[in-house]
Amino acid sequence: MEDKGSAWSQIYTAICINLLTFSYGTSVGWLSTVVEDLKNDATTPLQNGALSMSEIAIIGGTSCIGGFISSCIYGWLADRYGRKLTLISLGVPQVIGWLLVYFAKNSYYLIISRFLHGFAGGGTYIVVPLFVTEISQNHIRGRLGSILILFCNFGILAVYILGAFVNYHITSICLLMVTNVFFAGIVVIHDSPIYLLKKSKFKQAEQALKFYRGYGNNQKPMNDKVKDEYDSMITLIKIANCDSNDGKITRKDFLTKAAIKSIFIGMALMIFELFTGAYALLSYASMIFEEAGSTLSPNISAIIIGLIQVVGVYFSTFLVDRAGRRFLMITSGICCTLGLAIFSIYDFAKVNDMNVTDFKWIPLFSFSFVIFSANFGLISIPFLILTEIAPIKIKSIVYTFNLSFSWIVAFMTVMYLPTSIIALGVYGTMSIFALSCLTAAIFVYLFVPETKNKSIEEIQKIMSS
Repeated sequence: MEDKGSAWSQIYTAICINLLTFSYGTSVGWLSTVVEDLKNDATTPLQNGALSMSEIAIIGGTSCIGGFISSCIYGWLADRYGRKLTLISLGVPQVIGWLLVYFAKNSYYLIISRFLHGFAGGGTYIVVPLFVTEISQNHIRGRLGSILILFCNFGILAVYILGAFVNYHITSICLLMVTNVFFAGIVVIHDSPIYLLKKSKFKQAEQALKFYRGYGNNQKPMNDKVKDEYDSMITLIKIANCDSNDGKITRKDFLTKAAIKSIFIGMALMIFELFTGAYALLSYASMIFEEAGSTLSPNISAIIIGLIQVVGVYFSTFLVDRAGRRFLMITSGICCTLGLAIFSIYDFAKVNDMNVTDFKWIPLFSFSFVIFSANFGLISIPFLILTEIAPIKIKSIVYTFNLSFSWIVAFMTVMYLPTSIIALGVYGTMSIFALSCLTAAIFVYLFVPETKNKSIEEIQKIMSS
């Protein structure tokens, strides 16, 4: 029986380390708030003049390159140097990136800045979910895991609001301060007990587990339930053969049924998460609404969407440990399909000169419905699922592989969205995303196991069956 004692240390740690996710979210939404100014000679904040659309497209896609590179190495770094230290290192490129935005004179400053923000984001999306999964109790693991996307969306909303009411340079300074708060907050937390046990640091692991189970930093002995949890962690690591052969990983570790299934499910969920279209659409939110003929200003439309994203992920955070992962993802896929289909039909009618005067509300409604639906399932839950289903011995490597794969797909999606809109129209592009979301719902129903309220050991038995 799990000890449902004080969870404040777990909650504090999850919030603190997700300030990095918040910071990355601001960088995701930032381009949408400044794209119109950057391409206009009269309003550009850059000393060397306005940028072309091709330069803006490069700036938009560069973050994915940085994310891909860091996601390839940060799983290894987290296993070698610990979750806490690697997270601290990820704050540095965030700081440098916003300084480059503030002092930018031309596109090269912004390209490097976006690369650094993507680099920090890629590492953050590797280490934060691993850390949260390893410190969380079963009954709150889903909610704490969902904070990842919640804070990313809070960051996007924050930069939308700042971009609408505050100038370019003040926005940069405000966003720079977030990482400084993270640096101050992470000082008091402990590293992951599982990581410390894998490194045979038993005393430190015991202290870390006590910290995350409400003992603080005192020397009071663990009660029986926490001691049982500590012993089960040791047993789980032994079963994974992490205590033999110096914990070396071999090719055979990737050929087990659990490993193959986790890689397959992970790659599929990453594709579906990106082909909801949300990441690409957010990068070009203003352009999408202008193309669809919305009567609201682009900035106000973006703020509304940012708010709906936050509500969507909060909905997921509230229900993920109640309704379950599968239910939310399947429902999300079906709802996204409907919303994208409505958007597509509206734009098809508009392009073909049908009278849509009485339906001007459809772009905002359907796009907002898609953003809400995607965020309560297909976007928020895959990162949690990936950390739960991968075998513990190769968890970091499998998760790293899947995230690296997702950055490649994200880069292609963001880079080719404008081209797709030109070639296929908004309605054609939305139709492709709708088909992807329907496929996602079917895939989750057929292949993704339910992990709600199950221990990591129980999940591994399901994956191996």
